[in-house]
Amino acid sequence: MLQHFDARDDTDILAGYTFCATMQLRTPLRVLLRHGEKHVGFSEPPVIAREQWEGIWIPVPKSWAELGFDLPELPGGTMASEVGQIPADGGEFLQFLIAVRQLVETDESATARRRKLEIELMKTRWLAFVGPLGGKEKVADKLLPPFLLTIESLVHDTVVQLRTARLTTPRAIGAAPDAKLLAIKGVGPAKLKLIRACCTDVLDPDDEYVDLLVR
Repeated sequence: MLQHFDARDDTDILAGYTFCATMQLRTPLRVLLRHGEKHVGFSEPPVIAREQWEGIWIPVPKSWAELGFDLPELPGGTMASEVGQIPADGGEFLQFLIAVRQLVETDESATARRRKLEIELMKTRWLAFVGPLGGKEKVADKLLPPFLLTIESLVHDTVVQLRTARLTTPRAIGAAPDAKLLAIKGVGPAKLKLIRACCTDVLDPDDEYVDLLVR
């Protein structure tokens, strides 16, 4: 898969490529860490992004000096991100994304990672990003969502009642009798079947959070 624009017809004004990671919470750490990587010349750059949404190689123009002009170099510019325009080098938002992904991409339980993430998101340094992303809870839910939120089409009232009944893990829900689940608002025979199926398709039945991360 080609991960960059083909700029080989413009070798007189271009120096090569630079890798641009997608500045979003879902972007894997392995990709974020290589944002800004340079590839000189026009041979095929190395594959960094497994999917195009993770990032792309983009052409890099030669400097004014390389083109033979005695002019001030152009400023670095900006790029799009999940929180709006940020410096082209990623700035503080890239550091935020790296800090977050370093916490969530470990082998600890999803619950342990979720707790550490929530603590990290309360740091003053990151408040400028956590707010625009919807707040601490929403950010955490995007990365390590509660198991109940991964069950298709469960309405809010149903989730609240399941939490009140302490039915938040696949094992707890799986052990509950049908009558107890059917007594919960929004759970009928069809939804009960769906819930049962979701409880059998998990890696850790005792964890109330789920790892759906792309790494």
